[in-house]
Formats: sequence, C-alpha cells, structure tokens
Amino acid sequence: MVWGFSLLALLPALAEAARLAVLRVGDGSSALNSASAPIFIDTYSTTGTLESSFAVPDLTLSGSATSEGALSLSADGQYITFAGYRVAAGTANVASSAASTVPRGIATLDRSSNYVLRAQLTGSFSGNNIRGAATVDGSKFYVVGVNSGAGMLLVNPSSPTPTTTIVASPTNIRAVTIDQGHVLFSTGSGTAGVYRVGDKNTFPTTQTASTLLAAQGSPYGMALVSEDTLFVADDSAGVVRFVKTDATFTKNQTIAGGIRGVRNAERDHMERK
Repeated sequence: MVWGFSLLALLPALAEAARLAVLRVGDGSSALNSASAPIFIDTYSTTGTLESSFAVPDLTLSGSATSEGALSLSADGQYITFAGYRVAAGTANVASSAASTVPRGIATLDRSSNYVLRAQLTGSFSGNNIRGAATVDGSKFYVVGVNSGAGMLLVNPSSPTPTTTIVASPTNIRAVTIDQGHVLFSTGSGTAGVYRVGDKNTFPTTQTASTLLAAQGSPYGMALVSEDTLFVADDSAGVVRFVKTDATFTKNQTIAGGIRGVRNAERDHMERK
C-alpha cells in the first residue's frame, strides 16, 4: 500500500533533482491485515529507481485501511508531514482503537532525514482513522481523518490547549494540503470534492467556513498548481484536471487509473503514484 507525491530536494543526496517520495505500509515479511504495520518513506528517482528508504521509528498504520497514509509537503518546502498510530506493529484492529490507549501521532521528515514526532493526540480521531496532516512551517498542523465533531483540527503542540476545530463538518476528511497559500482538503462525504478553508494566506486558527472548489466522485490527493489549475487524484476515475473559468473550476482532462496521491513538484510539473 503506498501514497506518493513528487517533491524537490527532500534529502541532501537529492538536492539537484525532483524525486518521488512514497509512504509504504509493511515490510513484505507477512500479508497485511487490519493490524498495525510498520511504515517507511521510500524515495525514488523520476525514472523509478529506489534511492533511499527511511523506517519510521514510532508510528504505524493499519495494514488494510486504504484511506490512511497521506503525505503532505509543508508550505515552506522543508518537511514531509504525515500521521499514524503510536503503537507497535501487530496491534489488532488499530484503526478502531481508542486514542486514550493508542495515541494518534503527527510527524515530519526533513531534507536532512531528521525525523520528529511533533505531537500525539489522546482524545481525537478515537475509534477511527487518522489520515494525514499539513503544515506551513512545522509549528502547527492541520490534521484530518474521521473524528466525532470535527473532521479537521489545528494542532499546536506548544499550546496549553493544543487542538482547535477548524472544520466541524464533514467529520470524514481524506486528505489535506497547503498549496498556493490555500488550505485544501478532500472528502467523499456529503458533496464529494475538494474544498478550500478560509482565504488565501490566512491559515485559519479558529473554526472556519469551507468553500467547494470542485465536485468529484471519490477524491483523495490534490494539487493546486496555480490559482486556475487544480489536479485531483480520484481512485474511481484517475487524475482529474480542473481549470477555472469565470471563477468556477470545471473538469478539463482525466488520466484514467485508480490513483490516490498527486502532488506538484515545482508548481508546474506533475508526478503521480
């Protein structure tokens, strides 16, 4: 199981060329199931050659929950951000575990392979999936998944009250990213599609209304490569390109295939996994 996106200069050895980072669930030693499994960040050249593999030391993901494992590149380009479970591999039915006993964790990996567990949640996303996180600069995190009363939280590890509701509904959000100064998320609940939270460069810290950018059947990853061009990864359709015309995003092109991750590398160059 993988979720990937392309990025520029994540690790020192990769500083001169775009690379594709992929979150891999499992080490291949046994079949995946609903128990927690180890996770790895694998880095590939754009020709498909494996160049490095980082074993995440203290987070796992469900081996069967195909909506988990979303990667996001921080707005300042310094970190890969992701989320998982603070429990050892082999824990049965990890996605339905209580957060009080299996905390949900948020982590970053920087361009020098420095890994940091940024926060752990003991009350949020309890009994269901934590799916991903996005950050401007590694200080605060927009975190999504399935969560009673709030599909998106702002997590500030340095605050006495570290979690704030940003999006109360839907409570089932698939992925989150920050592109072109916008906080974006995808959902398959209600009107399925990609939404924007707040306005450009506001990075909301309180509950904020969201605006539908593009309705789409089963959206996961998204990339706003310009104010007028949006790519959406849809596991029932493929990569769908939307172009803004008269202030409305309309479907322009589809690359067929069951795809869940998509990310822009240099704002004008698309890679997919």
